Amino acid sequence: AGKYVGGMLVIGEQRFLVHSMLSYNRIAVLKNETATHFTTGEGSATAAIPEEGWEIPVLTEDGLFMMVENMQEAGNWDANKQPVMNISIDLTSVEREVFYKTTSDITDDDGNMLGNIFTERYIDKSRGFWKSAVIEQVQEEPDDTHPNGYKGLYKLTFNGFALPIHSQYQYFGTSVEYYKGLVRLKRRKAYSQKNYNGQTSPNGYGERSAFEVVNMAISGGNLILYISDPDFNSTNPIQTGTQLVNYQPGYKAYLYQNGRSLSEFNILPNPGDGVKYSIATLRSYGVKNNKTHYSRFGVPALMFAQYLEAPQQPQRPTGSSSYATRPDFFGKSGYTFITKFTHVPNAMLFGRSNDGALLKILYNEETVETIRQGLAGINNDAGYVLSWDTFFDIPNLREEDTYPAVENGYQFPLPNGKLFLNIINAFIDDYNEKNETGHLHITGYSSFKTNVLGITILDFIEQVVDASFVPLTEFPVVYQHVKSGNYYPQPKKQNIKDRNGYLLPTNSPDFEMAPMAKVVSAPNSPEPEVMFCDFTLDGTSNDVYFYRVREIDSQMKMGKFSHFLGPVKLVNTNPPEAPEIRSVMPVLENKTLNIAPAIKFEINAYHPSQKIRRIFLYRTCNKLDAQSVRSMEMIKEIEITDEMIDQEFWTFEDDFINTENWVEAPPYGIALYYRVTVAREVEYMEASSLVTGYAPSKPSKILGTVIVESSAPESPVLEGQTGTLVGGQLHNVVLEWNQTINNGKYHVYRMNPQGNWAQITELPAGTLALTLEPLDILDTEGKTKYNHFKVLAENSSGMFSTEENILIIPQS
Repeated sequence: AGKYVGGMLVIGEQRFLVHSMLSYNRIAVLKNETATHFTTGEGSATAAIPEEGWEIPVLTEDGLFMMVENMQEAGNWDANKQPVMNISIDLTSVEREVFYKTTSDITDDDGNMLGNIFTERYIDKSRGFWKSAVIEQVQEEPDDTHPNGYKGLYKLTFNGFALPIHSQYQYFGTSVEYYKGLVRLKRRKAYSQKNYNGQTSPNGYGERSAFEVVNMAISGGNLILYISDPDFNSTNPIQTGTQLVNYQPGYKAYLYQNGRSLSEFNILPNPGDGVKYSIATLRSYGVKNNKTHYSRFGVPALMFAQYLEAPQQPQRPTGSSSYATRPDFFGKSGYTFITKFTHVPNAMLFGRSNDGALLKILYNEETVETIRQGLAGINNDAGYVLSWDTFFDIPNLREEDTYPAVENGYQFPLPNGKLFLNIINAFIDDYNEKNETGHLHITGYSSFKTNVLGITILDFIEQVVDASFVPLTEFPVVYQHVKSGNYYPQPKKQNIKDRNGYLLPTNSPDFEMAPMAKVVSAPNSPEPEVMFCDFTLDGTSNDVYFYRVREIDSQMKMGKFSHFLGPVKLVNTNPPEAPEIRSVMPVLENKTLNIAPAIKFEINAYHPSQKIRRIFLYRTCNKLDAQSVRSMEMIKEIEITDEMIDQEFWTFEDDFINTENWVEAPPYGIALYYRVTVAREVEYMEASSLVTGYAPSKPSKILGTVIVESSAPESPVLEGQTGTLVGGQLHNVVLEWNQTINNGKYHVYRMNPQGNWAQITELPAGTLALTLEPLDILDTEGKTKYNHFKVLAENSSGMFSTEENILIIPQS
């Protein structure tokens, strides 16, 4: 309570002096006297007369107030009532300098004018060093405000003078040394100031101005000070050239733990506290007539100490599988992984990279294509993962000259990309510029151990790999603000600032440090585990992804990356681009060469990375149905073989075999409409099992064609169904024949009495029977009369069958 006696009670704009602490919850304060000022009848004299009342504390609506400690009491500082350190002034000699001030328009207390010019003499007492210095204005980088580059910075060179060593300076332990301070020198108008006798002096009679030292250096044993003049553009700048300067140095003290309040227990925070504040101040004292006199305490300064713990390398993240989730409606996939830390981290940085970013920096285009083909040729997942694991295994690669061979996997070549070599050569250029050397660029190398100005090739590779992992959050994730318990990660961005750009309080409902993350370990676990859900994967990409995590301490220093997690494959269910048709060509039948009729198709092949594994062929005879493959008949499914993958185009055909609508003959002469689709093979995890599916492409354009008959059709074989005999006539006689054409005509003939064939009718291809009119089978003499019939087929090309299969009624 004693700390507050003599302190201040603050309520809004009200201030009251604390008189005493009556109890732990009762405070006695002094009322403020209120007064009014008035003017007497005798000139400008004024007096203050107390009002009837006194100002007393009045609580505001919120009832809050603040108490400020009385920091002018020595007993309120160190617990042992002793200062942490006594610093010797050392510079005890006092110099005296006379200066004059000239004032214009002097008036007395009654306002009467006493004169136009009045000069007063002053004595200036000061400590420090009095030395001559060369003063010159420093030119800096020009800008729009200061086109000449002068911004008020001055350089003072003390030739033949260097600061002495402070009496309390120690190489080890508690030490004091001179540091910066103030410089007192004359401005230009001070040189034209006269004394009260009107006399002048080459050094001027004006007063000195004080300037803060912003930097100091030693060059050739000479002290150099840099000062800043905020009024250098005024009509009274600093006088340059050689000038007598009064330099009053400041002090810098290095304090170490002592038996008083300066100790680890009092200064440093406990683990988990973050920051601990301490208050420090200064006061001067001197001894005169065996009595010590103290000044008032200076303005207290806050000193804060952060709890520092070096960032450590997290354990390798673990994921549920090697596949991301299937893309959603917007084409976004997700992947979830958990990282275990060896201690409670201050903040975390989650990074992601992909094979495309890595390979394009390290290798040239031809090598990238070779690597992709080599990785695609691995037939087992274990070998694929091990290949990348070897690529990222930087610590063990330091003992290798090249990437080692991988059993059942792929051996990466040494990086040879132009961009990678440019990075190395840029380092050489920077080294040459800083050290004024002439080292040549490199054009190649043969080993990871190749040394480039003290840095190995593997060091450059490691830097490229680390730089390729981009952060998944805009700001580092502070561990203490990551949610836990029943929280479910959400696909939202961080939100730690309001719309005006100011930081949100951590208890604000809008504050979101890591909506995509969650602490999944037990509370207060010494080795916490954090789940991170990456909701931003592009489901249309063909790259594979990798994840790494690193810690960031309270000073924003980054620790080592964890070992990588990956490769993580995407489930690309987006439809592939529609097939590009190169040609559609009818194949004519040739019975001699045993060539069957067909429609031959050629489409451009897809890149192997598209993983196209099937072709689907659709057909219809109705153009309206061809507007969608749903209303067409899928007539053929073609598997893409290993031989077809590397071909420039893919060839397949419709051979009209075993189709539902065209069992007996091809659809000659009919307009045929085709569309083609392909399907991408898709692998993904479902219920901990690897599932293989197919993603269909967009359909091709509508393709129209006709298959033409190139040979004469076969002649139908007639059969007659005998009707009823009535009076020498057969009634209801039916001719039937087999189908020999699919699109064309049947011509029915009857032999006339002259022995010539006369066509009696023409029927479409789908008609296979004809009912005849009553036939006379007896002549006038009662003898049997024979009727001869035949049918010829005409195909879609207008070609007739040549063989005559004659039917005689009645049959003999």
